[in-house]
Amino acid sequence: MNELSGRENQVVLLAADGLTDKEIAKHLNLQVATIRTYWERIREKLGTANKAQSISRMLAQLYREKSRSEREYEHIMKLVVETIPDFAIFLMEPNGTIRTWNEGVKRVFGYDEAEWVGKNGDIIFTEADRKAGALQQELAAAMELGRANNQRWHQRKDGSIFWGSGFASTVLDEEDNLIGIVKICRDHTLLTGDRTTLQPADVETDQPEK
Repeated sequence: MNELSGRENQVVLLAADGLTDKEIAKHLNLQVATIRTYWERIREKLGTANKAQSISRMLAQLYREKSRSEREYEHIMKLVVETIPDFAIFLMEPNGTIRTWNEGVKRVFGYDEAEWVGKNGDIIFTEADRKAGALQQELAAAMELGRANNQRWHQRKDGSIFWGSGFASTVLDEEDNLIGIVKICRDHTLLTGDRTTLQPADVETDQPEK
């Protein structure tokens, strides 16, 4: 299958959105005759007999490419997160919905995969921080700056509180489109070996005191 040009891709995708040749021509500031010429080239390259077949084949190809890209990304993420189990590493949608899980999530926050994926990321924050919109602020900062550092109190599944440090960072595809925001967090008590639950009053600076 010959590769379509950028303009030919535009024509097919606009047709897939339901636009007529006349509407496509107006959208691209071209003549209708020019759009028809594009269709002739598209059918020749795709080996199709009509516009419907061309649209169908093009969308199928895009779906396969998208699926392959997602599978490759998920495979790489899996290899990465399995090598550092002391860190909770997970991917969120821009609205905060959690997409992935690793063993570190279980170790740090206490959640199994089935009770974690699909939840909103604010479940790791204290009630006060949830009400203050801490997650939304962190996501907004990450999307604006590319990365947002985070050192604050976090909450485990059992309700206990711990001092966690890490960051949130945007994940982009090859065309700089936003895939999601990856969150990396480590429990400070895992660094010291002391799993005693700390209370907010125990900390007066950026780091908890024993």
